[in-house]
Amino acid sequence: MMATYIGQNDGVREIVPANGGDFTPEELESLLGGVPEVIELNEYEVMIKDDAAEFYRNENHIATFVAKCNGAIKERGFISGDVIVCPREMAAQVKKKCIK
Repeated sequence: MMATYIGQNDGVREIVPANGGDFTPEELESLLGGVPEVIELNEYEVMIKDDAAEFYRNENHIATFVAKCNGAIKERGFISGDVIVCPREMAAQVKKKCIK
């Protein structure tokens, strides 16, 4: 399975978890630069972002568009920093810790 990395400043690319199956919290923290937070996009996919990015990073326009198209954030909401969009199975280790 592949995941999509949407960088705030460095474009979009496909990535694979280091173990080939799912992301660990430590791997996501390294990729995103902070503590991972999971946003439910739909029944198949999630978006993972740095939970504090909105305090020190600018808007990621592509990630904001993806989240709004899936009804995951309100009209005036936005996503900041780098994100990863992946099948929810790839975030299984993280979801339990991050969803409030």
